Amino acid sequence: MTEEPTPPMPPLDLEPAIAEFLATMYQAPLDKDDVLRRRLEVRMESVHAAAHRDDYLDIGLAERIHQALIALMAAVVDSDPTDRRLVQAAVRYFIHDEDVIADLDSPTGLDDDALATGAVARHLGLAELLPPGW
Repeated sequence: MTEEPTPPMPPLDLEPAIAEFLATMYQAPLDKDDVLRRRLEVRMESVHAAAHRDDYLDIGLAERIHQALIALMAAVVDSDPTDRRLVQAAVRYFIHDEDVIADLDSPTGLDDDALATGAVARHLGLAELLPPGW
């Protein structure tokens, strides 16, 4: 028995480059939540380490993205696979340093990660889980 192909990612209100990269993350197989949570923690450790070296890094934005992703993961834990896959795509986007804008190379490196996280939350009707102003 062969595994069914993953359906295309639902359209999100994102610029094409971000949407394309997020769609790549969406195609990955679903992971267990504890695995992704651990990967998020490791990611935050590396972001904090980078912030000690480069004071231009927006650690506050990284923390807000991290908290939003944890909340989104909790909100869709019992949801259908499409919703879970969308949230996992946003998590993978944040974990991946070399996405549309390299996260640790500029003051705006995390902006695309925030946009991806926000678009997923709004698409799922979970915008209340985002920090104010997103």
